[in-house]
Amino acid sequence: MAAGLGHAGDPNTPTVTGAVEHAIGRVRATGKPAGVLTTDPAFARRCIELGTNFTAVGVDVGLLARGADALARTLTQQAAVTAARVAASQSPEVR
Repeated sequence: MAAGLGHAGDPNTPTVTGAVEHAIGRVRATGKPAGVLTTDPAFARRCIELGTNFTAVGVDVGLLARGADALARTLTQQAAVTAARVAASQSPEVR
């Protein structure tokens, strides 16, 4: 929709979000279920307030990548802490 409204790559511009909000209202007025897919949690909450019946937040590949990055950061930090503990516990001759 953003590209169709002249805002390719910028789905969070007020023109686009306003059009989505308007569409939700129009769809709901027909008695049909309305839904959206967004990567913006705040906009997802707004759509839910407007009455969406299904609201997807995030894209599966993006969610998977962010989860993998978070896990890698956690394990990297844990490895650094463990290495520091091991180094501190070794006698001066071993270091």
